[in-house]
Amino acid sequence: MDIEATIGQNPNVFGLIHGDLHLGNTLYDGHSIIPIDFDDLGWGYYVYDLAVPLARYWATSDYLVIKTNLLEGYRSHKELSLEIEKQLPLFIAARCVLGALWLAGRSATNPAVRQVASQRIQVNARKVKDILINSSHLQE
Repeated sequence: MDIEATIGQNPNVFGLIHGDLHLGNTLYDGHSIIPIDFDDLGWGYYVYDLAVPLARYWATSDYLVIKTNLLEGYRSHKELSLEIEKQLPLFIAARCVLGALWLAGRSATNPAVRQVASQRIQVNARKVKDILINSSHLQE
């Protein structure tokens, strides 16, 4: 699948993204959520920043509620077409692969990562397999 041909690369869908935007990389001051930890900042699809927190919940009973609330909040600030929303599983799979690569790369030098790497990589691999099997529109 050619994602650029599917959703384009115009400024409405592609630009500067956080790249690792999940609750662990945010602060809450009682009124606002403030992103922190910008070491993965770069150019990418805005939908990737939605896929990052959703990847954690893929195939859980909470996934649809979390996805619905996240997208509703996102849409209150920025347009998100249904065509781009359909691509979320692909971006979630990409996040899972990148997470597994990060774990594999750090496990040799970081004992804390080494302890959890194998199990988390297996979880991510199962998520990717599930996405590829159950997201039929990705094969179009």
